[in-house]
Order: sequence, then structure tokens, then C-alpha cells
Amino acid sequence: MATFDQRGQQVTYQYNAAGNINIGAVESAAEFERELGKLRDEVDKAGASGALKKDVALDAKYQLDKAAQQTVKPSPDSLPGETERVDRG
Repeated sequence: MATFDQRGQQVTYQYNAAGNINIGAVESAAEFERELGKLRDEVDKAGASGALKKDVALDAKYQLDKAAQQTVKPSPDSLPGETERVDRG
């Protein structure tokens, strides 16, 4: 894992997701939805702090919400209560 020397930086908002948000390690649609939720929360914080413009944060949150909804959307061939598996394609 790369480590960066960040001494002397002056930022209004900075989030290092090392280990906290890990989309690459998800094994199910529910886990993927949870990781998207974590990312959405950080986008919300960045928008509130001014690190992202409000309209950019709003659009990003909308897209993340839309993606999260798609993770639990049943596939046409699924049984009731079954959701699609995350495709790492």
C-alpha cells in the first residue's frame, strides 16, 4: 500500500478511505449496497464542508443512491426474495 507524506497540507476536508470503504472486497449485493452507503455519507460530509460544490455533491449522492437501489433490484430470472449477485466483470 502506498503511503504519502501529507505534512504541511492545509485542507478543508480530507478523507482517506484506507480500510473503511472497500468496494473491491464485497461478496454480495448487500455488502456492495453498504459500501456505497459509506461512500454516499462521505460525499455528504464533503458537500456540507464545502470541499465539494453543493450541486456536485447532490448529483453524486443521487447517482450513489440509484446504484444502491440497483443492487437490491431482483433480476428477471430470480426467485422471490432473491437479488442479483454483484458482477465483478
